[in-house]
Amino acid sequence: MNSSILPSELNATDFHCTAPLFASMAHHLAVTSILSGRTPARIFVDDPTRPKAALAWAGHRFHLAGSPDNCEFNAALACLFTEEVVAHHHAAGASVFIVCYEPAGWSSPIETTILRDLQPEQYGRRYYALPAETAPADNWKALLPAGYNLQAVDAALLAQSHLLHLDSLKSEMCSERPSVQDFLDKSFGVCIVHGDELAGWCLSEYNCSNRCEIGIETIEKYQRRSLATLMTYALVETGRAKGVTEFGWHCWAGNVPSAATALKAGFRHVCDYPAYFT
Repeated sequence: MNSSILPSELNATDFHCTAPLFASMAHHLAVTSILSGRTPARIFVDDPTRPKAALAWAGHRFHLAGSPDNCEFNAALACLFTEEVVAHHHAAGASVFIVCYEPAGWSSPIETTILRDLQPEQYGRRYYALPAETAPADNWKALLPAGYNLQAVDAALLAQSHLLHLDSLKSEMCSERPSVQDFLDKSFGVCIVHGDELAGWCLSEYNCSNRCEIGIETIEKYQRRSLATLMTYALVETGRAKGVTEFGWHCWAGNVPSAATALKAGFRHVCDYPAYFT
């Protein structure tokens, strides 16, 4: 591989110089967390001294910002994706990733150059936020069905190795963190246990100062029982006790159950944005 065709990569100490490029993506807490050094990431730019375009890579998420008109940089990004990103994801046992971008002008170079060989598909996504004054439903804990228990996602829970779906929970804990221990040190979560089975979990993501985003999953056979809403209430209550005042929620536009859960829990629709999935 000829490294000269790859884009320039910044040292973590220089990430701050891309902040103006990512300013329009403030609703993506991942970007804020990356720039503040809380989320391990790599950032590539068109010019290390005066960047006009940048790509942030953290796990399976990519954020692209700045000017989309630099053909040389776009071609270098295409090389990065085909030669590094794909190999990295295959080695990690993953096969998909998401590319979010601002402004809208990135759509054409993404399709014709950057991800052309990876057959990207564009989908709409939605962002919701919880107003600070929103309170959970009255007596929401009483709505938990008999035989179901809310528990914190902590070391004590993880020690219960007999629980079904525990490995799936650990995998989700590492989706935005480099390890389970890093999640336990820097994030928080709740789950619902039914017998010897995890029925679902709700986790904080990209914790940054007084903000976090929410990742949630309910095991299929436990869906349509309002468990996701109850877990959301529990996570918000836990977060507020830890000083979190701003909660964000991202989902695909076609994910009607996720959007319905967010609205039921008091979140409000803030904006829609496009993303590529491959």
